[in-house]
Amino acid sequence: MRRPIQQQLLVPMLVVVLAGVAVASLAGAWLGAKFAREQEQENLRRLAGTLVDAGFPLSENVLRKMAGLSGADFAVLDHDGRLMHSTLSLSDSEVADLQRQDSAGGALPEVSMTLSSSPYRSARLPIRTVPPQSEGQSLYALYPEEHWDRVARRAAWPPLVAGFVAALVAVGLTTFLARRFTSRVRQLSEQASAIAAGQFTSRTLPATDDELLDLATALNRMAEQLGRYEEQVRRSERLRTLGQIGAGIAHQLRNSATGALMALEFHQADLDASTDRESLDVALRQLRLMETSLKRFLHLGRGDQLPKQEVSLRALVEEILPLIGPACQHANIQLDWQRPEAEVVVTGEPDSLRQLLLNLLVNAIEAATRADGQAGVIRVELDRTPTGTSLRVLDSGPGPTEAMSQRLFEPFATSKPDGTGLGLSVAREIATAHGAELTWQRIGETTCFELQFPNA
Repeated sequence: MRRPIQQQLLVPMLVVVLAGVAVASLAGAWLGAKFAREQEQENLRRLAGTLVDAGFPLSENVLRKMAGLSGADFAVLDHDGRLMHSTLSLSDSEVADLQRQDSAGGALPEVSMTLSSSPYRSARLPIRTVPPQSEGQSLYALYPEEHWDRVARRAAWPPLVAGFVAALVAVGLTTFLARRFTSRVRQLSEQASAIAAGQFTSRTLPATDDELLDLATALNRMAEQLGRYEEQVRRSERLRTLGQIGAGIAHQLRNSATGALMALEFHQADLDASTDRESLDVALRQLRLMETSLKRFLHLGRGDQLPKQEVSLRALVEEILPLIGPACQHANIQLDWQRPEAEVVVTGEPDSLRQLLLNLLVNAIEAATRADGQAGVIRVELDRTPTGTSLRVLDSGPGPTEAMSQRLFEPFATSKPDGTGLGLSVAREIATAHGAELTWQRIGETTCFELQFPNA
């Protein structure tokens, strides 16, 4: 049987609190009533003693005034048992009942009896100091039971009311705290269920610094780690799928590229020395680069260790720029190369870095090409920074859309109708394999892709 935490917390706490409040209230009420009875009894004793020792006749008028002050009734009988004065209308039988009392000098009141159809407590006291004509008279103090009980209830009522209010406050406060606690536990349970369902999102942490805050922090950290792990797994799966799909066509493309390369090399050998071979050299380099790219594509996602050597980035840029020159002329794009004076050398694998730079430049050409035929600009910058080496490719294009900006380096993520979404993804993989970082940002009216190599 399911027992919610709220009930497990609330019920025992309420039982303990209410039991404590009830015991304290009842004890207070009983002690208050007892004290009130004793106080009333003491007051009556003093009043009766005053009347017994009085040096004046106890007339009916005196007795009525004393009754008004004390709440008790009084009766005076002579030595023959006849009623002389009384604040009550007593019958002969009731007077006879009073006569049968023999409790002189005892505590007040002592004997229970019914007078005028009402229960009373009665005590007989002999009058000691009286004029000679009052010798043998007796004073009867009659205290109504109703008044006695009323005094006790009046004394017991405040502790009971205070206990009831305390019980209500305890119930309300305990319920509030239990609901607040279980609400936070429920939120953590919902977050755990969301993580189990694959929703690796962090939630706002509670303001109270306690163990539940530690648990919420741990859940957020777990969600972030699982999110990163899921992204890595998805990326690895995409690259693995890409390698499997491309393996077949890459083999055919390599064969075609190799055949075209051999044909151009034979054609180049047949040309005489006076023939302009610049365009032929560009075509040969493009084919060789294509063959290298296909090899790189076949190894995509395998995580193979690349053979490293010293590579001149300045020479690498100057080797690549002629290859994209015809594409820039065709798209009416001005190519600006900010050539550094000093040599810039990094450690890496030349073919991979060549592929990375070519992907960035091709991406820049596509971004800077305008449909209205107006000129675009691409600028390449290379320099040393305090933290390493920086290679930047800037273009005058409009930049990626807001939706694409978060997925720019993901495989197959593209907003171009004829794009594959692999250029920037492969570029970042190459950068990561070299310990470099590839980032992008929007600077004014230009989009900047920066490749940052750390210091050796």
